[in-house]
Amino acid sequence: MVPPVVREMVKGVYLSLDEMRGRISDVKWAPMSLDDTEDKILFLFDGEPWFGILRGRNRDFMISGNPESDASLALRTILDGDAKRVDG
Repeated sequence: MVPPVVREMVKGVYLSLDEMRGRISDVKWAPMSLDDTEDKILFLFDGEPWFGILRGRNRDFMISGNPESDASLALRTILDGDAKRVDG
């Protein structure tokens, strides 16, 4: 059995990630150049443009057109350290 304190900690992390995912929108493929070796996505996080590199555990995923699952993919790039804000 999982101790109540651990359940509450996991619940807090889940709610925080769920809130963060809700701040992501407009996920789409990033333009590719000839020297790119990894797929990239573009998305808005808090209305600011970001890009994420699909590597590691994310390399076999694709944008599906479902806003919730696409936001989850973008969130995974943030959590894995493979996303950056686009400098303008």
